[in-house]
Amino acid sequence: MFTPLRNQLPLVTIGTSFLHTMMTSTPFFPRCFPESSAWKEPRNRDGTLPRRLAVYLALAVVLLGFCSLEARAQTYGPPKIVYGSDFVSYTGTTDYLVVPINGEDVTLYGDIYDSNWIVDSSYNVYDNNGTWYGIYDPSSHQIGPQPSAAFAVAADGVTFLDNLPGITVIDHSPIQGWATAGPFYNGTAYVARLENIGATFFQEGSSPWYFYDGSSNVTFDGRGEWPVSNVFIDLAQAMYVNGREYDYETTSYSPGTGSLSENVTYLDSATGETVGITLSANIGGSNTLYYSSSSIWGYWNGTLFTGSIDPSSGVISGLPSWVAITFSPATLSSTNGPALISWDNHLLSYYFTTADGKSVYWNAGDGSGDYTVIVASDDTVVALHGSFSTGGTWTSPGVFNFQGAPGTADILALDSNGDLLPGELSLGMTFLFGSDGPGHNIVGTGASMSTVYTFRRPASWGVKYANLSDGVYLVQDENGNYTAPPYKFQAASGETMINAIGGWPATNIYPQQLYINGIICAMVSGSQYDSGAGFPRNGGVSYRASAYDLTVVLSWNWVDASTGFQGFVTGKYGQSSSFQGNWDGLIGFTNVTNGAIVSVSPPSSVPTDGNPPQIAVNGSALKYDSLASAALTNAGTPGDVYTGPLGQSLTIYQNGSVSYVPGAGAAAITGSYNATTHQFAFGSGGDTVTVTGADGSSNTATITATDTGGHNLAASTGVSNSGGFTDVAGSLDVHGNSFTLGSWLDLSQASNPGLLLSFTPPAGGQQALFRLGSSLASANWIWSHAITDGSANHQAVMQLDSSNRLSLFAPTDGTTPTIIFDPEGVSYINGAIRIAPQGDILMGDFGN
Repeated sequence: MFTPLRNQLPLVTIGTSFLHTMMTSTPFFPRCFPESSAWKEPRNRDGTLPRRLAVYLALAVVLLGFCSLEARAQTYGPPKIVYGSDFVSYTGTTDYLVVPINGEDVTLYGDIYDSNWIVDSSYNVYDNNGTWYGIYDPSSHQIGPQPSAAFAVAADGVTFLDNLPGITVIDHSPIQGWATAGPFYNGTAYVARLENIGATFFQEGSSPWYFYDGSSNVTFDGRGEWPVSNVFIDLAQAMYVNGREYDYETTSYSPGTGSLSENVTYLDSATGETVGITLSANIGGSNTLYYSSSSIWGYWNGTLFTGSIDPSSGVISGLPSWVAITFSPATLSSTNGPALISWDNHLLSYYFTTADGKSVYWNAGDGSGDYTVIVASDDTVVALHGSFSTGGTWTSPGVFNFQGAPGTADILALDSNGDLLPGELSLGMTFLFGSDGPGHNIVGTGASMSTVYTFRRPASWGVKYANLSDGVYLVQDENGNYTAPPYKFQAASGETMINAIGGWPATNIYPQQLYINGIICAMVSGSQYDSGAGFPRNGGVSYRASAYDLTVVLSWNWVDASTGFQGFVTGKYGQSSSFQGNWDGLIGFTNVTNGAIVSVSPPSSVPTDGNPPQIAVNGSALKYDSLASAALTNAGTPGDVYTGPLGQSLTIYQNGSVSYVPGAGAAAITGSYNATTHQFAFGSGGDTVTVTGADGSSNTATITATDTGGHNLAASTGVSNSGGFTDVAGSLDVHGNSFTLGSWLDLSQASNPGLLLSFTPPAGGQQALFRLGSSLASANWIWSHAITDGSANHQAVMQLDSSNRLSLFAPTDGTTPTIIFDPEGVSYINGAIRIAPQGDILMGDFGN
């Protein structure tokens, strides 16, 4: 064995046995290439050196002990060399003397490595047995001629410097089956190299499978976590099928010639049902990776389903409508359906939305199975419970429609608070309870209500009573007793919500104040009473207007479930005057005595929108009577009443019918009122009626809708019978100096003209004046033209707004001005300004 000298050595004594060994076994290091025809290696037939030459080499070893050798920087070889499992590192560069050979002294220069490998000054590479492995090329870092089993490695002990296509694998554990280079241990990890292998699938130990294209130089480092497979996606540790979790179970691979299949199974431990995924990859032309058909299959409630999965993205498709699968359940709100769903008193939470747009709601359910509702992006719906399955539709923002399928009536859409979404059910009363009791029947208006829906909320239960008529109702407690206060429902006020989670809230039937002939009476604090404890029931509350010494009491009785609610109103003025009547529990008061007018809201000072502020009968004004109108509303026949000084009255009812009474005790004359044209119609007489006096005489009366100033609101019909327009044929000369157009009612209900056009002739040396004005303080003036001839659609040309800003519009755009002149702000011109030079100031073009 040849041992290079690295430092000056002390004198040593060499025994004859050592010399004998040297003479019989010492290899010879040639200084020339073995390929050279001029070289003949002087060896014995048994392969050993001749004895004389071996002696010389042995003496050379002794002489080396007296040599002082100089260490140098790495000069000839790479940082490290690998041959099989041998891994040697550069330790120094030196020169040394070999005894005369053929009468010539030979001095070798080279890099010395662990285990006594050497790269000499001619880049010959030898191992510790003197075996020659070729020549090291410093530019390509290859040891050749190829093929060679020795490789140049970088100082990191990992990087192969030859830059040839191949795979380098690094692991903490010994690597099996790698033959091109290694596997070898570099002091910290095991390294193996495989080169010139072509495209392939490969795996090392427990690593994932990888695809290698045969032309690149790649490294796979398994010292931490192995890199994710570049063949298949890294499937999650769990998948969710219709809300149920299936956990990762097993993975197996089926490699073939140019193909690889991955088989993954997931298990629902609660049911024992499984889902399987098979991903398939192949190596195609030009050594490229491509995927063939990959599938997903599984069982849900004992029924087999199948679909497809993209091996590169994990997107699942082709599943039946009743199956929705994801690998990562979302926590955000649903993409398609509501926030929550209640079904059979089970709350279904939103779980996830799949890549193909299926939003899944799920609840673990009962002994018959779990509950699943799937809302697809096209608003189709599938509801599943055990073996039950049905389809329907979803209409945002809150309506499911299952076409009346049995078992679906109480599939209800809820918001994030657990309240029913509007539109899901008709208006009614909704009660919230802290438990799901057996009672909760409801009675009212003399009969039990049968349309009942129950639903589950996040921390409570709800009961919805639909299709109710306006009225007062009692609901049972969880024990079936009618201990709750009465509650009212009015469709005009929307849904009635009663939160009884913490106990029965106070009744909602009492208004906060009453009005008696327009006098406000406030509720007396603490005056409410309720007998409670089931039938018969009674209760009430008091109101007071101290300034008028006026006391009013609302009271009610409820004898039994069939009798229903009975309400009353009683009142007293001072010491003697009193009144009484009936109360419907809502806003209606009837049969009230002694001329008292009772209402829950203050009498309106103006008529209903559309009805005239005032009415004229032959020019005599009938004014709006707020108290009489309030009494009419209390009687259940809402309308506006107008009264005159001679006992006349005219009523316009809510449906547009009219009743005119010419005087006290006179018979009513009926007709109608058109709120659009402000015109009355009394049969063939139009707005004119015939009034018969007590003496039998007849008179005519013209009834006109006016404003409070007495101006006629009706549109003149002129000579035209079409829509109340006056059609003037020919020229129209107006000799007056002013002209008004339009009208509007001010706060006093007086009519005002809208547009004023006036002319002031010249006089006293002043020029004539033309004025165009508005009677409103704030108005926009707009100039426009039809988009096309005769079109009703116009495009703005110019606008002068209420802030005196003048805007000009482009011919093709009547919405966004291109020029704005603002006398108090910043003016704007969207374009260039070109000013022609006039000689005094240099001009030019200026951009915006």
